[in-house]
Amino acid sequence: MSIQDSNSNIYEIKKNKKFDYLESNNIDYISTFPNNHNKLSIFNIYKENFKSKFEDITDNFFQKINFSLNCLDDAFINNNNFDINNIFISFNGGKDCLASFILIKYYLFCKENNLDFKIKASFEKFSKEKSPLLKYNKNIKLIYFLNKKNFDVEEDYVYEFSKTENVEIYFIYSDYILGLKFLTEINSLKSIIMGTREDDLKYEFYNSDILIHESTSPYPKFFRFYSVFKFNYEDIWRLILLTKFEYMKLYDEGFSSIGNKLNTKINENLIFEINGKKENGFFLPAWCLKEKVTERCFRESEKNK
Repeated sequence: MSIQDSNSNIYEIKKNKKFDYLESNNIDYISTFPNNHNKLSIFNIYKENFKSKFEDITDNFFQKINFSLNCLDDAFINNNNFDINNIFISFNGGKDCLASFILIKYYLFCKENNLDFKIKASFEKFSKEKSPLLKYNKNIKLIYFLNKKNFDVEEDYVYEFSKTENVEIYFIYSDYILGLKFLTEINSLKSIIMGTREDDLKYEFYNSDILIHESTSPYPKFFRFYSVFKFNYEDIWRLILLTKFEYMKLYDEGFSSIGNKLNTKINENLIFEINGKKENGFFLPAWCLKEKVTERCFRESEKNK
């Protein structure tokens, strides 16, 4: 088969969005590509076709959004520790806290435009707006803890994100508990939106229907709201990709979970393969991960270092 013929086939595959073409038995043409340019074509087509699986607002996914925002709405109305004019979000630049930010932004978008967040049409409108600036933006405060172990690209992303979204951000250079004491005493922090998912916590007794939890000693008194608690890995990426928010570029460089420079490694399952051979230097985005159980397998314990 000639290169020209092969390119024609790739175009047809792209046109037809055949998601599983690399897994079919009809892939002999791949071996006819001798250079990285052609590998890159296959790589990009694969990503595009994989991304198409996130294009739908599925019922199950939207039910999770509704559950979370119903809980948040109730907290703003009935809980004095939650103030819509003073919203703190723990934001380290990772995918889960980004998803939390998007949920809060969607909720405020609906408030500002008199829309019902329980209706898919509202979410579709929000997604098309691509991160609209709101009068409510001034009510959002991001919290980021500085640490020498943090990735430089993470700190840059968080700073640029706060500017793009026009929200206030607190860069805190202290340990977590001291930083929270400062915020509760000086900035009247009573609650924090956090990007914690159910599979982050290993407590068997944990009630997943309760998203608000009060802190315990040695932490100062405040309430945590786990906005994405019921979301799984795929839900998180569906939310980010549907709304087209910019995510940290490390997620395009082979990382599926990001801690710090000492405990984070590339997820080997994100190395692109052609004909069963891993192509070094070709890393799939984190949202292409098929082996979801390996999301955090490449996060190492710092105690072992």
